Amino acid sequence: MSLSPGARTHLEEHGYAVVPGFYDGQRVAELKAAEERVAKLDGDPARLVRSADSGRLERVVWCEGLDPAFDGLGSHPQTLAVVREALGTDGDVVQLLQQLHPKVPGGELVYTPHQDASNRRFGTEMWRNPGPRGGFVQLVIALDPANADSGGLQLWPGSHRAGFVADPSTGVVPPAWRRPEDAVALSLAPGDLLVFGPFLVHGSPPNQSHHPRTLFIQGFTLPGVNARVYVGSGLGVHRG
Repeated sequence: MSLSPGARTHLEEHGYAVVPGFYDGQRVAELKAAEERVAKLDGDPARLVRSADSGRLERVVWCEGLDPAFDGLGSHPQTLAVVREALGTDGDVVQLLQQLHPKVPGGELVYTPHQDASNRRFGTEMWRNPGPRGGFVQLVIALDPANADSGGLQLWPGSHRAGFVADPSTGVVPPAWRRPEDAVALSLAPGDLLVFGPFLVHGSPPNQSHHPRTLFIQGFTLPGVNARVYVGSGLGVHRG
């Protein structure tokens, strides 16, 4: 499954695209079961990131190797077809991220509006010659209903056209590019895929619903772009 012509156009014009039902119900159920198993692990705190106050799992860094359900997802042809199309390549790609981002019902975990370019160290020697698209694409798959109530993603459509606008030292996005009235709150069903690049401004509010909200995130770049060492993946794992 790749991007439809309509999804490609939406990605170019608005900075993101949604592919409904990218993962079927069986795959979602397998990953939810894996999430429960991983949450019980007592391992590297850099990979199993927990709240200092509650001890709740807030992020799983580089899921591959922690549970068999995650193995092979980064190299799956279905995944690589979307990644290559979004990056504008037909060759190998490099995977930097494979994460789980859970939010418990009634929790206070939020992600302030930001650009992934900041996290990739855009504009420094750690991110070299990325090309006009920024050299990075993020694939986000909902494993639970993800909407405004449950702490789903908020996007600022069109913000990608401005390029890298965040403060290079703090990652703070200027107010003009994160005005609340310009935000779109996505509603993703379990299995839906969201695709976007490094310049789209996005964030997420707390989960105020009565059910969990977990996102499965994978991030990819082009060979030779990244020079930063990531937990779990090192300089990146070549796919293709």
